Amino acid sequence: MIENKILLSYLFLLFTIISFARDGSPKISPDGNYVVFHSDRRDSNWEVYIVNIDGSGLKRLTNFEGRDVNPGWSPDGKRIVYASGSDMSNWEIYTMNTEGKDVKRLTDLAGREMHPNWSPNGKKIAFISNRDGNFDLYTMNTDGSDQKKVIQKEKNDFRKFHPSWSKDSKELFFDGGDEDGIISIYKVQVNGTGLKQITFSQNRDAHACFSNNEKRIYFSRFYDDGDRVISSVDYYGENRIDLKLEIEKPGNPSFPEDESVMVFTGNKDGKQNIYKFDMERKQIGQITFD
Repeated sequence: MIENKILLSYLFLLFTIISFARDGSPKISPDGNYVVFHSDRRDSNWEVYIVNIDGSGLKRLTNFEGRDVNPGWSPDGKRIVYASGSDMSNWEIYTMNTEGKDVKRLTDLAGREMHPNWSPNGKKIAFISNRDGNFDLYTMNTDGSDQKKVIQKEKNDFRKFHPSWSKDSKELFFDGGDEDGIISIYKVQVNGTGLKQITFSQNRDAHACFSNNEKRIYFSRFYDDGDRVISSVDYYGENRIDLKLEIEKPGNPSFPEDESVMVFTGNKDGKQNIYKFDMERKQIGQITFD
């Protein structure tokens, strides 16, 4: 029963993200000049795209039979990590250069390896996997070696998704489902110690990213009626602030190295596209157009 509650919560979150959507999971490059994201905009198959921050130069990077999703950047901006799979039972993690070439497979196991995220120091990639039956948090070297489960002892019904890193690469933030099916933001040391819940609500909190400038954790908050907002809390999970954005259903926040701009997904006229928000001027600009 508990496992079913958690699974239903994640299915709700997934449906909320992709229903009638085209562009999702945006990640801005460390230098702030490019955005990678996944989209089904051409042939209803999820592929990885890259676009300039001003919306020009849209280019498809993958063109495989499977679905290619959850792209992210290496800290030097030279490679892109992503997940690829042909069905819901087997997904693996790959890297490629910014031209979509020099593809390297990092995982090769039965199960789903997804949501990869490169550490700021360039040494590790965090990801989630259900190789042992439950979705757990893992790290590996950037060549796929030394794959380790982060949290060794826990309740089996505690599922983890969407890992992200602290600036010093010593902590991981992620969203996890509790025994009541509520999804919250957690943090843990890379060595598996210091697990702590950050957000507490009856809603669903996901897609955490850490702002080193503000020392705040930004995340997507999903509501049962399908609405969502981008919120932030301080390092201790306190003083929550909802970001006021004049876009429907904003989510999936991402920052470049200098954190001058935030990219995110938003809905307009029933279609999901990628937007940017100038953190100083408080101005919104649209990056992708359906």
